Amino acid sequence: MDVRATRRGVPAAVLWGGIGVLAWATLTVLLGGGSAHADDQDDGPLDGLTSLVSETVSAVTAPVTPVVTQVVAPVVTQVVAPVQRTVPRWSPR
Repeated sequence: MDVRATRRGVPAAVLWGGIGVLAWATLTVLLGGGSAHADDQDDGPLDGLTSLVSETVSAVTAPVTPVVTQVVAPVVTQVVAPVQRTVPRWSPR
């Protein structure tokens, strides 16, 4: 560290900290562990419950989906048209 570096306003602690970070990063890359991989654990106690809930939700929503689509589509059409006429089109500046 020379006097000119500290006179420019860069404290010695910042420069030494930068060197420390670079050294730490180098050691991490060179001595780091193996690559990441998926967890290969056995099924947990709640795995059966979560799949049951997922299947139940799918079974309940499947028959309702066409009805909801038929009801919601006209409403969306009726709401979007006045909003498009009222609100001017946005354009980036």
